[in-house]
Amino acid sequence: MVLLLAAIPAWGAPLPPYTYSMPEGDADLGAAWSKWEPETELYVAGMHTELRAEGGAAGKILFHLDAGQPVEVLTVGEEAVWRGRRNTWYEVQAGERRGWVYGGDLTPYAFRADLDGDGNEEIATVAFTADFGVRVLVVEPKLKAANTSWIDLETAGGAYLGQKGSDLVVDFISDKKAGVALIHVWSGVQACADFSDTWVSYSAPDATTPGMPRIALEQGGLVDPPSCSTYEVKFDARRKLATVVRSEGGCSGERKDKPKVEETRFVLVDGVYKAERAGGVVR
Repeated sequence: MVLLLAAIPAWGAPLPPYTYSMPEGDADLGAAWSKWEPETELYVAGMHTELRAEGGAAGKILFHLDAGQPVEVLTVGEEAVWRGRRNTWYEVQAGERRGWVYGGDLTPYAFRADLDGDGNEEIATVAFTADFGVRVLVVEPKLKAANTSWIDLETAGGAYLGQKGSDLVVDFISDKKAGVALIHVWSGVQACADFSDTWVSYSAPDATTPGMPRIALEQGGLVDPPSCSTYEVKFDARRKLATVVRSEGGCSGERKDKPKVEETRFVLVDGVYKAERAGGVVR
């Protein structure tokens, strides 16, 4: 069962896009980032995140929070550059503890589920890195040591706008739908540009050994008329298949411009979807 889902403000309004970006060549970190209002519920993105007595790097460390810990925003503090990124300090309530956390260490996306099918729940978070990439972090709560692993993904769409970074939309796909539990990460920008979808799986040798997140499937597209490349992905858990129907062209508005449609099937092998070809799969 998935226990943690994308955060929703207390008043029920949709969150703004989860974003982190900066114009190329901007040495002053003139970044754009998600800014959260009081009463928004977020999650700690990484392990050993500092909860401080006051906003700012000089604030006394009160406690270290673990990845996936839910927090409620109480107060919006000052903006600051810290550890190579620009973001906002927030006063938060983390369980019974209250203190300040840097916004770059928070995320709206965290999930608790049995990702590798071993009967134990893992915790997964998705957040931006300081270099405008994306980190999918997985924690094995029952392991006392070496219980954290991650995979870093590139963002899409920024090159068309002359920037680093993008917007993210993340959701969880269960093994009952896809044949394997997946963290689905969409990356792109709110403009005509390229975009990408990446599905990350997680597997471990056994319940006592930490595993590793891997890219199970990835697709990229483009919407920049008259150039278009779009796709639809359907999973078949029973047959261990993913079918990708890709359309090339067809967005110029001209009647004669009909899209070229191609279908590719991917077979699930050891937690990763491999392209199916005559006589087998591409390994």
